[in-house]
Amino acid sequence: MTSLLLLIASTLLITQSEAAAPQSSPVHEFRSHPNWPAARPSDVGAIRGIVEAFFDAISTSKGETLDRRRLESLFAPGGRIEIPIQASDKPSTDAVFVSSDAYSDMSDTGTKHEGFFDHLIAMRVQQFSIMAHVWASYESRKNQNDPRPFVRGIKSFELLNRGGRWYITQVAWVREDKNNPIPAIYMHDSP
Repeated sequence: MTSLLLLIASTLLITQSEAAAPQSSPVHEFRSHPNWPAARPSDVGAIRGIVEAFFDAISTSKGETLDRRRLESLFAPGGRIEIPIQASDKPSTDAVFVSSDAYSDMSDTGTKHEGFFDHLIAMRVQQFSIMAHVWASYESRKNQNDPRPFVRGIKSFELLNRGGRWYITQVAWVREDKNNPIPAIYMHDSP
């Protein structure tokens, strides 16, 4: 009998604590951001266009700043950039998730001292209906005309089509290193 009373009491306590906890409801991101920055139609009308626009938007010369409004316009409200914390001799062990605005702040700090230019090498696209996943091989240079990149890797884009245009919901990347070169399949566009 004591066990039964304890079970009923603990069930009541759990039920009461769940009722007292604030209920979270889903936020409809597009409805809650009616004044989201408009994008250039050429940036968001096609999958290749939005990926190339992202690379262009995060590239800038030394002493310059990113076009924040253009970068933000590529993302869905609530979209994010995942910055992997990666040691050269170990696999990635952590990640930091930021908005396009926070990414611009970090980039602007770095480009005070040196430029940054990302170039698309190739894209592999998988699409179903209104969603797409893109693996985009890239190379980065400090000056647009540098003969060799200082780093290469693959960026992963999650895309959503709404209202006849594409939005980035998340982008992440991993750098190539001597133990993990970019596989040959990712050096050419998907058929």
